[in-house]
Amino acid sequence: GLHWAYGIDGPGQGHFYVDPFTGKLTKSKSAYEHPQPHACFIQSVGDDLVNEGGIMDLWV
Repeated sequence: GLHWAYGIDGPGQGHFYVDPFTGKLTKSKSAYEHPQPHACFIQSVGDDLVNEGGIMDLWV
């Protein structure tokens, strides 16, 4: 990642990661050392692209 390759750092943003050495859930202190790996989150819309109640309702 950016932290590993370039040393870029920033304050934690409230996300957690599983520490590979302890196996425990740990709050991240850095935004770039353990970044949030998801770009999309589950939304409460029907599984439909363009019809009423579908995901495109989130865009418009």
